[in-house]
Amino acid sequence: MACECCCGLVKLLAGVDVRFLLGLRKHKWPINEWDAQYEEDAVDPEIEILDAHHHLFDFKTHDKGLPVPKWIVKLSYLQYDADSMENQMQDPKLIHSFGARLNMLTPYMGEELMKDIEGNGRGHKVVGTIYMECGWKTPGVEECMEPVGEAAMVSEVHAKYPLLCKGMVCFADLRLGKAVEPALIHYKKNPLVKGIRHGLAYTGHPLMSDAAHCDANTASDPKFREGFSLLAKCPGIFVNRRRPILAEGFR
Repeated sequence: MACECCCGLVKLLAGVDVRFLLGLRKHKWPINEWDAQYEEDAVDPEIEILDAHHHLFDFKTHDKGLPVPKWIVKLSYLQYDADSMENQMQDPKLIHSFGARLNMLTPYMGEELMKDIEGNGRGHKVVGTIYMECGWKTPGVEECMEPVGEAAMVSEVHAKYPLLCKGMVCFADLRLGKAVEPALIHYKKNPLVKGIRHGLAYTGHPLMSDAAHCDANTASDPKFREGFSLLAKCPGIFVNRRRPILAEGFR
């Protein structure tokens, strides 16, 4: 998914946004325009809600393993124009899997999530949230350690907004077999890490985005099973993509 998003961002550099050059206000992101249309009052607002699966995005600063330098990504966002973005981001896999409003490209961090929770003051009684990994690849480190920087980012968000990210489910590449153990040991030291997700959702369909680290045979691969067996040494649960996770113990 990251590479598909990156292709659209890079294409934006082909034409310079006139509004950016003139210092005029840029368009809102499509998902924000849609969200701003109205705001509903919560049904049964007294019921406590634990948001058991959410993400945080900022392609400008997060290590997403994009095949271009971060300055190119930042420049793409600086000259962002809603019309050109919608025209360029036409990858059918993205549209069919995530919709056309480009939600994964819209910067969405702790501040934005808190605004959504607080809403108009008549929203749900959210007592905590759980962060679900959504792709991270720090360059220049041991392969098994590439995703662990995401946990540090989430811990920083929790420190700033204690209501958020009371637990997190992180990624570890179990296909590495025994070589994945340093990442699991690292996660074990972070009390917010409650589980591991290695997505196994795979269709092979040309119009659907499959999980990034699997194919049709991953679950039966001996190396994957070797890595999977190491989870017995670490507290937490293995989470297969698009399966409900256990929220007990996150409060």
